[in-house]
Amino acid sequence: MRHLKPDQNGFTLIELIVVIVLIGMMFSFALPKMDGFLYLDNRDRVSRWVILNVERLKHLAVQKQVPQILHVDIKENMFWVSEQGMDEAALEKARDGGYKLPEDIRLVDIIYPAPTVKDGERSDIVFYTRGYSDHAIIHMQNDDDDKMSFMVEPFLPPVGLKEGFVLFEE
Repeated sequence: MRHLKPDQNGFTLIELIVVIVLIGMMFSFALPKMDGFLYLDNRDRVSRWVILNVERLKHLAVQKQVPQILHVDIKENMFWVSEQGMDEAALEKARDGGYKLPEDIRLVDIIYPAPTVKDGERSDIVFYTRGYSDHAIIHMQNDDDDKMSFMVEPFLPPVGLKEGFVLFEE
């Protein structure tokens, strides 16, 4: 064993190399997981919000045994969530706490397989207590003219994200 004089303290070159290699190995495992979080654009953020909230609402409706509603407000370019049976004050609060889309992303429309009555400015997708939902496709577009279609399937949990505008298959 080597003894250092009081004025000779520090690390050896081998110790420094081992520490640097270990830190490099930790980063090599951590960075691929962080890659999706570091370079998100607005399109990715909106896509993740829609996908995660549709799945959450399906589970929440079953868990609470109260239908959940995703409101798609085309005029205000926003989404908001409510439960069936909420009073007007609670609905207003839910609307005020909604998810406003970024300026470069806009809601184009929402379509259903069967003709439905809607007010043209807002459409609703209902998630029922038995685990299914309304069948709908939400169309969005960004300023670069990239089009997206979010397919909400009644019995399938994940939302299908397609490039371009898609319609229901006949």
